[in-house]
Amino acid sequence: MKTVDLKPLLERAKDETNPLKSLEELLASEGISFRSDKQFIKFLEKSWKESNSEALEAARNEPLAELTVLPYSEVRCGGTVYKIHGIIHGIHMIQPSKKLKALVRDSIMQNSQGEYDNSHVKIERGFVDLFELNDLNYVRISELPAIDPHWLGSNSEIMKANSQLLLNRMAAIVSSRVNADSRNLLRAVRDPKYLQRARKIISALMMPEPFNLQKNYRRGGLYFALAKWSDRMADSLTDSYTHLECSLTRAPEEMHVIIGMGHESELVHLISNKHDNYMQYHAPHVESLEYRSFIFRDIAKIKA
Repeated sequence: MKTVDLKPLLERAKDETNPLKSLEELLASEGISFRSDKQFIKFLEKSWKESNSEALEAARNEPLAELTVLPYSEVRCGGTVYKIHGIIHGIHMIQPSKKLKALVRDSIMQNSQGEYDNSHVKIERGFVDLFELNDLNYVRISELPAIDPHWLGSNSEIMKANSQLLLNRMAAIVSSRVNADSRNLLRAVRDPKYLQRARKIISALMMPEPFNLQKNYRRGGLYFALAKWSDRMADSLTDSYTHLECSLTRAPEEMHVIIGMGHESELVHLISNKHDNYMQYHAPHVESLEYRSFIFRDIAKIKA
């Protein structure tokens, strides 16, 4: 199936109640239809890569840079500025290097030295062990909620997702020998100088939000669970109980969030929409994922 320039279609669909569904309808009006969700998603990813080829090429040529703090995206919500530091971690079954661990540690130390009531650091569950941060108990950091295996459905679906993850990582190892993008991601785990380039490559490959988040929900399986995890983390970050957990007397003026790069754009989007039309980007998923309706019991309870 031929690809199309998605950018003008995304612009037309982005403000609709269900942007991904609207995009699918726009494609249908141009005579492009799909036999399955899998075919639809494959078409989107291939078309987006070609549509965004200039940005991707620029990302591949991003100069290497010595970093003293983790780069981030910034979003404001409810009086708090959230700085979302997305990092490359543990891909290709390669553990983060000592240099990357040191950069994460230095960033946490720099971002937790403000006045007691104005800053805090939250990190993805598992990062304390992965980046060897166990001795930083005295620093005001805490872990975000964990992924829930039940989001994957039955035990057979969990096993399928684990197999999928393993196959993805094995494929990445092989492709890193011939694929420049995979090589840059691998290097970013070993050497922080590649981190900014890797971030820009991932950003260029991902569709803009909310299309990326909706696409992952629509994809199902492991991708569904990871998208739902972003939902849970965003909810935790903006919930008033988080401030009590941080032992803060008021909402922090600044919160630093260190998570895997794949969650960064999703968190920025979810947090920025938290107080406005938050639910409009979630309710549409139920229609296309009725066979997983039990998972959406939590979504209905999300506070606006």
